[in-house]
Amino acid sequence: MITSIHALIYSDDVDATRAFLRDVLEFPFVNDGGTDDGSSTGWLIFGTGPSELAAHPTRSEWQGQVYESPRHVELS
Repeated sequence: MITSIHALIYSDDVDATRAFLRDVLEFPFVNDGGTDDGSSTGWLIFGTGPSELAAHPTRSEWQGQVYESPRHVELS
């Protein structure tokens, strides 16, 4: 039986996506201050009942390596 999911939204404008989830849909969230992706809102993890939802950028850099991903949604 599935009781919860972890959903990821990959967005070209991750700040706008996170702001929409936070300000328009008013999803409750926690800010993971341990991750610095350069966005103004930081990494927000949204609570959606027993599940959670996060928005990730389609392009990021880490330790000099560029990572790119198409816009998509992942469920796990």
